[in-house]
Amino acid sequence: MRTLSTLVLLFSFSASAQTPSASTSPQAPPLTVEQIEKLRAEVRAGKSDLIAKNVSLTSDEAAKFWPLYKQYDAAAKALNDKRFDLLKKYLDAGDKADPKMATNLVKASLQRDLDLAKLRIDYAPRFAKVLPKEKAARFIQVERALTLIADAKLASMVPLLPWYPWPPLEE
Repeated sequence: MRTLSTLVLLFSFSASAQTPSASTSPQAPPLTVEQIEKLRAEVRAGKSDLIAKNVSLTSDEAAKFWPLYKQYDAAAKALNDKRFDLLKKYLDAGDKADPKMATNLVKASLQRDLDLAKLRIDYAPRFAKVLPKEKAARFIQVERALTLIADAKLASMVPLLPWYPWPPLEE
């Protein structure tokens, strides 16, 4: 688990070191689509390696696990793509972003969280069929931690709304 702990520290340090807070630096450059794509590529590039380092698989287990993981990961990526598309639109709108756009972004983020939880619930028994239950549970734990780390880094980069569309689920 040392690898996962190191990643948490690395991401949290880089997020705080690279991103000034909006309250201390109103001149901070806005988040760009390129920064979002860079973060996504960073996370995707190392995710399989981190899973492999934190969930020890035999060759037989790996032969069954990785194809299933690729299906799961593709489904999770599709859920994230929807949210990132709205975030890109919000960033492109800049100062012209209106409350409706912000509300849609909040809704999409909340829906993605719900959909991702449902995806994990759906896939957990599938992973338990190809792995011993302890390893399947460990994988879900590691994968969830990696998602939370990536979400925290992204959240530290996204500028806070000047107003908050409340309640976020009303039209």
